[in-house]
Amino acid sequence: MDLGLKCTLIAVAQLIIILYLASNIQAFIIANIYVIWAFISLSLIVASIILESPIAALTETFSAILSLLTVKKVLSICLMFTPEYKLAMLMMNIDNIVGNPVTYAITFSAFIASYYSWSLILKRGDIVIDRIKDLKISIKGFQKTLLAKSFIIIAIASLITLVKPMGFYEEIVYILGVIFSLSLLVLKGHKISRNLYAIASWISLPYAMFKGVATESMVEEEKAIEGVKIGRIVSRLVYGKPANVWLKEKLHIPKSPSWYWRVESGTYTYNPYSQINYHILIAGSSGTGKSSLAKKLIKELYYQWAIPCLVIDPHNEYVKVIEELGGIVVDASKISINPLELDECS
Repeated sequence: MDLGLKCTLIAVAQLIIILYLASNIQAFIIANIYVIWAFISLSLIVASIILESPIAALTETFSAILSLLTVKKVLSICLMFTPEYKLAMLMMNIDNIVGNPVTYAITFSAFIASYYSWSLILKRGDIVIDRIKDLKISIKGFQKTLLAKSFIIIAIASLITLVKPMGFYEEIVYILGVIFSLSLLVLKGHKISRNLYAIASWISLPYAMFKGVATESMVEEEKAIEGVKIGRIVSRLVYGKPANVWLKEKLHIPKSPSWYWRVESGTYTYNPYSQINYHILIAGSSGTGKSSLAKKLIKELYYQWAIPCLVIDPHNEYVKVIEELGGIVVDASKISINPLELDECS
């Protein structure tokens, strides 16, 4: 599951809980809005830990808050057919949440707390900053038909604003959410069917912004590469500044570059003709498959490139592999040399 889908699910969950809390606020108990503010701040901090990114948590929380305007639009349409007191009260409570500057002040305060907190995120950094470079956004091949269809989506959103219109600024906020989401979806090359998600305005923004941002660095392998597929990559030893790396323990980030393990994913393929370093170290505890991997390398190197191997085997583990390849097995006990018996002179 990539970051975009995670952000969308959390934003929807936040929106549902905020609506539930808002529907239970009585008009004469103003103090209950503090419960919603407390939930927003706490959920943002928790989301920053789950998403491994305070920036992503801020984006999806901000989107959940502004999505209340879309909900208000739906409620206003529902009131046309089923006028109920509870729906009207919920709309008024939504106005108190979205239109109150304290809501946004608390949101940004929680963001700062989640970003700089040692106790909750252990100074792990922000995965979005480290992974945002992997996003593929290009305007190459941008078709006029796609642009025309995008304008159609914006036109549909504009027509929606004419149905039981809300306040002017509320409709503008809705349209801006549609434009931002649609622009990101188009630039990232999504199909026109997926671009329809932009109609949902701000609730689709986390998906549009972070779709394609992997929670780990992906090691892309060329399709034409040949070699021995050894297994899945868990991490890679790299040289640089270990900033924006999500770690399980505290790390005092050095000012100068250093060697560290960077979490990555992908499949590692060993090709002796394309490797910068031919050497391989296989390490692990007993029973983890060190010998099995070594046997696999011996056979694959011989089958693919006819590369022979010299195996020093004190425990007779590789005899069957060498015989399978038609190699020569030398028993050291039968060809040992006793220097005291040379030429029967000693």
